[in-house]
Amino acid sequence: MNNFKRYVKIYWQIIKANTSLILVYRFSLLTNVLTTVSWAMFAIFAVLLYSQQAPNLAGWSRTELLTLTGVFSIVTGFAYTFFLLNFINLPERINTGELDVLLTKPLDSQFLATMFNFSHANIARFLIGISILLITIKNYSMNLEKMIIFLLLLVSAVMILYSIWLLLVTLNFYTRRLDNMISFLLELFDQTSRTPSDAFRIANSWAFNFLLPLFMVVSFPTKALWGKLSGEMTAATVATAIVLFVLSRKFWLYSLRHYSSAGG
Repeated sequence: MNNFKRYVKIYWQIIKANTSLILVYRFSLLTNVLTTVSWAMFAIFAVLLYSQQAPNLAGWSRTELLTLTGVFSIVTGFAYTFFLLNFINLPERINTGELDVLLTKPLDSQFLATMFNFSHANIARFLIGISILLITIKNYSMNLEKMIIFLLLLVSAVMILYSIWLLLVTLNFYTRRLDNMISFLLELFDQTSRTPSDAFRIANSWAFNFLLPLFMVVSFPTKALWGKLSGEMTAATVATAIVLFVLSRKFWLYSLRHYSSAGG
């Protein structure tokens, strides 16, 4: 418990340091926030436009599609705020030896490597997602059980996304040709997670099975919110999150033991 409090205090200092740095570039922060808000508004407009032409998509109504957009913004807003910049920068840190500096600190290496940078602009994405969610479910009676399951799946979603990123970035310890892997994953995630998982199941079962971990990040929490996710799939999502997190942690530690810095 004391160790947890210590890391919370340290992370608060990291956030304050990042805030001091970003305030030096206020215009850049404002531009990034406006860009984030614009993309969120575009996503909402796209759903509204599509739903005017078709009543539903693979059994998903307009309200459910808007909820999917909200959940997408919540999950990505949280993950991008706390983790994304770190995973984007980590391959360069590994390849240039900057990671060596972090490894000299008397703190957990994974904590520093994946939570050293903080993205203020993506807080707007997170808040927009919450706003969309509150609007879409305002007339929907949600019991405590559904709320708990939904929140559990949101936590699982962030864990899955974090673990997949960490697994891929850790591969940079073995090869320097994977610098664009995170960008590729972001593009894949962005393109698939905005679409209901059932649309892929109908169109291509192979694609559905291949992309299943990504569907667990957005589609499954949304389905659980509307009471459309089975107990088996709920348990599978939580189990997947735990397994991926443990696996990524072990792979990170194993790779560190065989890391000899960029200088060899």
